[in-house]
Amino acid sequence: MPVLEASRKAFIHIPRTGGSAVSHALGLPHEAGLQHVTACSYARTHPGYRLFSVVRHPLHRLLSIFRYTQPAMEHARAHDFDAWLERQLDAYRPIMFEALKHRTEDLYATRCELGSPFWFAPQAAWLCGDDDVLTVDELYATENLEQLFDAYQVHGRREHATYGSLSAGDLSAHALDLIRRFFEDDIALWERVSGSRFSDSDDALALNPTLRVQLSVEWNVRGDFKHVRRVDPHRDRELAEFLFRLLCTRDETDLDVSPALELTLRKMGLVVPTRDLPTDCRLDLALPDPTADATPDESGNDFVVNELCTPPGRSLPPSIASRIVWSDDLPDATQLLWVDDPGTGILAPYSTASETGRWAQALLEGAAVSEVPDAHRDVLVASRVLVRPGDNGHRAARWQRQCAAQRLRWQTERYAILRDLLNPVQLKLFASYLRGMERAWQLRPDGQDEGRLVRHREPLCEFVHGQVRDVVGRVLGEAVKSSYSYLTLYLPGNRLRRHRDRPQCQWNVSLVLDSTPSSDEAHAWPIYIETDRVHEVRLGAGDAVLYSGVEADHWRDPQPELQTSLVALLHFVPEGFTGSLD
Repeated sequence: MPVLEASRKAFIHIPRTGGSAVSHALGLPHEAGLQHVTACSYARTHPGYRLFSVVRHPLHRLLSIFRYTQPAMEHARAHDFDAWLERQLDAYRPIMFEALKHRTEDLYATRCELGSPFWFAPQAAWLCGDDDVLTVDELYATENLEQLFDAYQVHGRREHATYGSLSAGDLSAHALDLIRRFFEDDIALWERVSGSRFSDSDDALALNPTLRVQLSVEWNVRGDFKHVRRVDPHRDRELAEFLFRLLCTRDETDLDVSPALELTLRKMGLVVPTRDLPTDCRLDLALPDPTADATPDESGNDFVVNELCTPPGRSLPPSIASRIVWSDDLPDATQLLWVDDPGTGILAPYSTASETGRWAQALLEGAAVSEVPDAHRDVLVASRVLVRPGDNGHRAARWQRQCAAQRLRWQTERYAILRDLLNPVQLKLFASYLRGMERAWQLRPDGQDEGRLVRHREPLCEFVHGQVRDVVGRVLGEAVKSSYSYLTLYLPGNRLRRHRDRPQCQWNVSLVLDSTPSSDEAHAWPIYIETDRVHEVRLGAGDAVLYSGVEADHWRDPQPELQTSLVALLHFVPEGFTGSLD
């Protein structure tokens, strides 16, 4: 062990901190398998000895570990480091190192067995005792090893750090954020010992004389969706001052402006009469809580947690991430519970930020189904968080039969119907959000069909678009790829003129998300598709019809008064299609 017997001192050699240079300078024993020992171990093997150690800038230490453990990545880039860092953070468990740091043998000798805990344990963990209190007596910084050499009156040399093609300045903001959060104690410890800041730059800062400030303003206008405008303070001083004041004070009632500015704000649509204000529209995916008048199903507790559930976590597993188109405008995908449908293969995302959601989280962590109140249990059954044993296999078989039947219909009649494509709980959450877009002024009139309101490539519809693709391929019997989606709200009296579509719409899926007043399939507003003959297709909420947009005329007659329909139009092309997808 690296021990100075004469002075009763022991050196805690933390991996990748320059400890080899210290051992060489001090002439410490360098026996194989006796180099890396924790403070807890020394407390058992060398009680009463003074402990000293060296800590390193956490960022530089991680780069050194990356270079040492990934020799094949000599020319690595920032994204390689990001991927490696996330893997290590996912694999590391503090409790594993807590058990290991009590070993009295060198941890380096068992590094292959220990894996991530050996390399990734924070430096503070090596230096703390059982009570998590720092037990080291002398502490130096790798960057200032000369202080240690002077204190021990030895000649030493600090090795030059090499990180291959990567440097600290190359790393992404994402990686730096992860390091700051995970190694917060190490950063504070290193800053105290080194007298430096975590930031690599010690240069004085000055304002760039070429700086020009502009504001980018974004707002919705009824009937015309999103507007974006840049405001130059040098040209529109009064408007810029108003926006700066609004940004800083967040006082949306402070509208004491000049008549000229008020006229400008009215024309832009930045101020509107209170009776016309748009409402807030945010996607809420929380598993719904039962209503007060809900009648629990008394069908028993013979349910189990669905094995196709993926709980929230630090990052999305590849089995989910590779199957979703998920925009930054949507909730954080890592914080959602994902339920896979064994029949359709469609993923349903849910938030656990509700009472029902908390029960779902508890079940995933091992709680018994019998503990869940009946009303909450019914919601979890409807959303397929809970299923009966064998139900996944039965549902997969039912959908296989349905796809086979609709493939036959496609081959003979050139259209197909897909019933109950989306889970009813998922459908209700999606429809509630998409309906709110009208009230939030996030839909615009369509230039082709008078009256209906639309949104091109709406992020949630894009997610649904990607999920439906494989079902379409199964019915057609060939691989397809998504072109674009079109969210459409049909108002009373709206119609869809008879037409055929562009090449980007080789195959169309018309998916009904919601209709008001709610109607069953028999009374639904029909779509007409002409192949060998005219087919009248009526769809309930969650149902879809598949047809060729370029081969079949399709249309809808005027929608009845007082009725509205929310429809997702999802367009597909052959996998080998090389044209524009818009």
